[in-house]
Amino acid sequence: MEFFFVLSIAFIFLSPGINQLGEIYNEGLIWIAFVIAGGAYLIVHALKAVGLYRMAKKKGMGKKLLWCAFVPFANTFLMGELGGKFGAGKGIKHIGLYVMIVEILYCAAAGVYYGLTGYALMNGMYGLETYESGQYTYWRLVYEVSLQAERVMNVFYYLEYIFSFLNLFASVFLYIVFFRKYAPASYIWMVVLCALIPLFTGPLVFAFRNRSPIDYDAFMRARYEQIRRQQQQYYSQQNPYGQNPYGQNPYGQNPYGQNPYGQNPYGTPENGQQGGTQGDDDPFGEFSGGGNGSSSGDGSSGSGSGGSQSGNGQGGSGGSSDDGLFN
Repeated sequence: MEFFFVLSIAFIFLSPGINQLGEIYNEGLIWIAFVIAGGAYLIVHALKAVGLYRMAKKKGMGKKLLWCAFVPFANTFLMGELGGKFGAGKGIKHIGLYVMIVEILYCAAAGVYYGLTGYALMNGMYGLETYESGQYTYWRLVYEVSLQAERVMNVFYYLEYIFSFLNLFASVFLYIVFFRKYAPASYIWMVVLCALIPLFTGPLVFAFRNRSPIDYDAFMRARYEQIRRQQQQYYSQQNPYGQNPYGQNPYGQNPYGQNPYGQNPYGTPENGQQGGTQGDDDPFGEFSGGGNGSSSGDGSSGSGSGGSQSGNGQGGSGGSSDDGLFN
């Protein structure tokens, strides 16, 4: 993977298509592209192999998996085994295996395409055509090969293009499960970096070679709990609502705890211990008797009730005179 990533970039700068009419182009430059790509791949592969070997050995994996660290494509499988399954529950197991298959397909298509292209360029089987677009003149590289060879090159060009996107998509999941195990606090930017520039995979794996795998879910739960405790501690010390900012009730006392004027505005408190008649101060005093005669008063009130048993002797005589009217 890393080899063809570097080779594709080197082809851009060393191809005769970047030079006008090949004036400064030399077929030998194509060999330089392959040498640069090979050297970069060996460095990245060595770093990744050492890192994966140490990780697998620390995790207690078998010898067969240990030596996968030094085998191309197999180290991708080992990387997935170190990362574990992808997703919660059952998840996707052996994700490194799927990525390895896609990587093999990509490298096969890219190997055929760049091999045929390099052969054509190194043997002078190409030409440069000019075409105009507006006010500018552009140069185009044309391969002078047979029709069958051109079709094969086109087929593998498109296959290489398709598998490169599939490999990128699959590698993202591989990097997620791996870096969540060995760098859970900052795995996102590592996934993005390695997906865009695969050359960083080897140095990062080598840098984490002495780390132990971490349960990502347990790590996040512990981190959330730590943040929650820090927030509680902060608000318990700094929360302005923890106590009254003025040190006491701004109203002194509950304004409804007692009458602000010091007495019941209607004269008689609810406990009924204060002196005075209710009817004198109560605006509805005439109905306070519940429909009966007043419990206190003189004889005239008794005579008004038409036979009330309460009152003095005058009230009794009044009652008898009323009875005489109906005799």
